[in-house]
Amino acid sequence: MDRRTFIRGALRTAGLVSAGGALGLSSGLEYTPGSLASTEELIELCRLEEIVRKMTAMPAAHLGFVRRGMLKVGWAADVCVFDPERVIDKATFTEPAVYPEGIRQVVVNGEVVVEEGRHTGRLPGKVLRKNSRGAVA
Repeated sequence: MDRRTFIRGALRTAGLVSAGGALGLSSGLEYTPGSLASTEELIELCRLEEIVRKMTAMPAAHLGFVRRGMLKVGWAADVCVFDPERVIDKATFTEPAVYPEGIRQVVVNGEVVVEEGRHTGRLPGKVLRKNSRGAVA
């Protein structure tokens, strides 16, 4: 199976985990900047909005997250501001902790954690756990 056929199949299934994972470049268990890379083949196969939906709203709904996964008033949100023309995953198997290019800002729980590609040192993230009704709040 060639690369384009594999990506096309991943885009048709329940969700796109990561283009890097689909291509054997990462563990495939996390969302990576490689998922957002604006390669001609990826953009030809799926709109950027659909790729972002498959990385945010779709898994949030599938996992039972309450008031998460979309930018709506009163909902919790982590936001990544990126330039789709410049996103490049610089991580490799030998250097997995290299920051990507093209990520302008990341906001987690209302706090800026990445500004112009540099980590601010803030760690406001939290573990999400299911409540007694099975929802993740």
